[in-house]
Amino acid sequence: MAQTSSQAAAEAAARAAAEEAARREAERQRRIAELKGQLSSVEGSINHFKSVLRTLTDGKTSLTTYTNTLDTEVLTPVANYSIHGANDWEGTNADNAANALGTVKTKSTSYQSEITQLATDIQNGINKANEKIQSLNNERNNILGQLRALGA
Repeated sequence: MAQTSSQAAAEAAARAAAEEAARREAERQRRIAELKGQLSSVEGSINHFKSVLRTLTDGKTSLTTYTNTLDTEVLTPVANYSIHGANDWEGTNADNAANALGTVKTKSTSYQSEITQLATDIQNGINKANEKIQSLNNERNNILGQLRALGA
């Protein structure tokens, strides 16, 4: 039996609708794959910056420990050490020791300034790493929201 023109039109419309649904599904799957790739990249970056953050934090802790040790075991005893008062030290020996002590104090002040600058730089790095991790977490959440919206 021959199809009527309305039946043929209905079949053509059904085919077109099925083709359009298949195209949309293929586009949805392509977008899901693209978002999953972006998600993987962002998560890799998050892990990288967390590692950087751990390294910086460990470095700052070590620097603080070394600085405290230097202060308590070297700088404070040197600053409080008296080289005067013993007869056999009077004269040139006492003057030489005073000059050496002055050099130690001057250099330690310079080193302390450099250590303070290093600690500040490390803290700035920690702050930047934390900001980057927060930004990447926001990007990650955005991607996850898009994936949920796509039903993935």
